[in-house]
Amino acid sequence: KLRQDVDWWIEYNSAVFYPQIRGYVKSHLTNKNAAQFSGNDDEKFQTMINDLEIHLENPYFYLTTNQPTVADLCIACGLSLLVETTNYSLSSHKKVSHWLDRMKELPYFSVANENISLRSSNGLQEFDLYSMRSSSRNS
Repeated sequence: KLRQDVDWWIEYNSAVFYPQIRGYVKSHLTNKNAAQFSGNDDEKFQTMINDLEIHLENPYFYLTTNQPTVADLCIACGLSLLVETTNYSLSSHKKVSHWLDRMKELPYFSVANENISLRSSNGLQEFDLYSMRSSSRNS
């Protein structure tokens, strides 16, 4: 059961969660907020964050158990990208915010997040390259 739950979260991250975050981040970084990410997309994005908030009401400390799994790391990396690059506030999502804070304290979290720095001169280029690779695997 645990393996099945972890696999579900990894697939969800790949097919739904990360693509939504990628679209949101890219629209903010290219200053195309209204044109590229509005209306229905924004509603889907908010629903996705709200669903994560509801799921984190589970009896576990992390997504599927009381120990972090690779699924937690996948989702947390996407959320970290979102928060760090767009200043997206998780203040109305207390459980998501606390969970992300716990994830950031893990010793390997910074290692998993060090490759793409959108603050560097070629950061957006690296982000686009990663996004294209990620999209081609999902098609």
